[in-house]
Amino acid sequence: MLYNIRTRQFVDCYYRRVGKNEVGEYIPPNWVFNFKNDFNKDCEVFSLETKEYPGIAQGIVALRVYKGEYRVQLVSAESSKENKLYRIGLERYGVNDFRIYKGVGNNLVAFACQYSLENGCDGYMHLTSKTETINFYTSNELGGEFFEEKSQLIIFDENIGQRLAKRYFPGGAIQWVK
Repeated sequence: MLYNIRTRQFVDCYYRRVGKNEVGEYIPPNWVFNFKNDFNKDCEVFSLETKEYPGIAQGIVALRVYKGEYRVQLVSAESSKENKLYRIGLERYGVNDFRIYKGVGNNLVAFACQYSLENGCDGYMHLTSKTETINFYTSNELGGEFFEEKSQLIIFDENIGQRLAKRYFPGGAIQWVK
């Protein structure tokens, strides 16, 4: 679920697998990450959507599954500009007063953990964080842990991954856009 800041209500969210040919159209080129490049890294790309704004990506996440190693790598994740806490440019320009949803980033991380469970990886997930997002991933809310001290590699072990999946996907399954 996401929290709509404007209506002050929780709304259900859904995921949709995005094809490479949709990245330029469905996912407009106003994202910091170039999700088209993630397809070249054997990733699957997913959008987070709501019924309030159907067909509009509230967030995007790119994942790579390593089945033989029982892990999922979160390669790229980004909230849409309407859902970022801060206005972004080459540097942060203050709080985003036009924000629609709260919780998009948390939901994308939890999705990666749930996806790990659904792909036989027991909820284990890892990512390499940008310096400015390390505190977000290692916060009490998400619980990611440093692989080693002062590293940008953040891991979500089975216990953390399963806890996040259970919290954000209480039915035990991802809700897909139909």
